Parts: sequence; structure tokens; C-alpha cells
Amino acid sequence: MQIIIDDVDITPRITSAGVVYSDNAGGSADTIDLIFDDTERLWEKWRPKRGQVIQFIDEKLNTGKMYLDQREQSSGMFVVGARSTPQNKTNVFKSWEHIRFKLLAKNLAESVGLQVEFYDIEDYLYESVIQSDETSLECLNRLCIREGYSLKVYDGKAIIYDVKSRENSKPVLKIQRDEVLGEPEYFEDAETKSLCIVRHATSNGAYHRAEAYADVPGGILKIDEVVSSQAEAYRYAVNHLNNWNCDSKKGYIAVELNKSLTSGQMIELENFGLADGVHFIKSVVHDYQDGASYISFRRKRGE
Repeated sequence: MQIIIDDVDITPRITSAGVVYSDNAGGSADTIDLIFDDTERLWEKWRPKRGQVIQFIDEKLNTGKMYLDQREQSSGMFVVGARSTPQNKTNVFKSWEHIRFKLLAKNLAESVGLQVEFYDIEDYLYESVIQSDETSLECLNRLCIREGYSLKVYDGKAIIYDVKSRENSKPVLKIQRDEVLGEPEYFEDAETKSLCIVRHATSNGAYHRAEAYADVPGGILKIDEVVSSQAEAYRYAVNHLNNWNCDSKKGYIAVELNKSLTSGQMIELENFGLADGVHFIKSVVHDYQDGASYISFRRKRGE
């Protein structure tokens, strides 16, 4: 086990009392809480500052660089909290014309000090994109959702991948019912949408509208997006509808601490009743104090 702060390995100098690492597939930051015995008040003297870079490594589990954003001290304990996203949270108004997705994503990521990596994506060309009173990462995440992509910030990089391609990968692990800790949970939510309508009126009077349908009961999802063609509007409609409905079949299980499990992987459940089958890991929380990995999963989109 290693704990590194600003490229300095502090492991020999500290006593760790607990680690809770939350690894998310996209849309929200990974987080970690490091809990230390501090009866000698060493951490009080060190006084780590917000924004310092922290990394936790334990065998196959590697958080990559994370940014300190929380400190707590009580009863001989010191807690350091960090997240994978940088501290820059400035809302911005900005626009682009005739720009491709990859270059736009690169611009937005670099504006908060991140590099960018792409996996299985199309480099779409946009007539116009507006960033309206939102942070760069909020804007990038919004653009990813409408294209069916997921944005994960890890180790100083904005990683953008196609969700459908990831869902088609093979399960990394089969889990039997008798292997879980406690009782599993599984829900089939009625809050689905059967229709998504994307519409936009352009400044020159053109009007684009597209509809996408899902074979589930539910209401209508209406989206106003800047679009330049019917084909683009339809693409957004399909992806918005999939994104809305993807959490309609989801569940939670706990297994013994498994450091090789990560978000974005596929797992197969067996002898779970309604939850039997292959699922996408939305998040996994590795809790060293509990000796458990808590898995949040969902069905593939469209199932």
C-alpha cells in the first residue's frame, strides 16, 4: 500500500486506519477518504492544503492523481478527502462555430488542466456549440450524454468512451448469489420514457424536430438542443432517451473487498432471480474498514 502526496511517498511515516475509495463510471468525480491515526498530531503539523495531489496505490487498485478538497480532525484521527476532478469550478459563457467533437473536448478539458483520451467515438462536426453559464466539465459531460458517450475523469485525464461499446464487452467476473455479503437489492423503476422529442428553431427560421421511441411504457421527454439537421436531432433524441431509461433496472450488491473491480466493467450475476444476467458497473466503493466492495450496477441500455 502506498500513499503519495505531491510526488512524495509518505507511507512509512503514517498509520492508516481506513480507506474508502469510490470509483464512478462517469458523470461524477471519483472520491477517496483516507483515515489516519494521528495521536501524535503529525497531520496537524503537516496541514495538507486544498488542491494538493494525492494518489493511493494498493496492488491492482490505483486511484491515479486526485485533488485534496477536504480535511477533518477529531479524537486522534485525521481524515483527508480528495476527488479526481480539479478545483476549477468557474462558470463560463462561450461559443464555438464549425468545430469537431474531439477538438472541442480537448479545449474544454485543457481549460481545467486535464489531458483527454478517446475510446470508440465518432468525431462529429458541429455547426454551433454554446457553453452557457456552466463549468467546462459540466459542458463536456452534457455534450457526451447527447452523443451516447461517458466522461470519466481519472489521473489528470478526461476519458471519453462510447457507452454501447463498453456494454458489449465481456463480463470480467461471474458472481453467485451465495458469494455476496448481506442481501442484494434490485429495482425495476416505472419512471421510464417511451418517447424523446428533440427540437430547435435556428436564427434563420429553420426548425428541426426528431422523435425517438423506446419499447417501454412511460411519458415524453422533451429536449431543446442546438441542432443543424434532422439527422443530428434524431441522434440526440436516441441518446437522451437511452440515458434517461438506463437506470430503470438497477441494483446493489456487496462482495468481499476486490481491488481489481472497477467501474465501467461488465459483471454477470447468477441465481439472483430478477437480477440474473450481465450488468454494467455504474460505481464500486472499496471500503477497507468493512473489507467489502459495494457495487452499483444497471442493465445494458435497451434491455
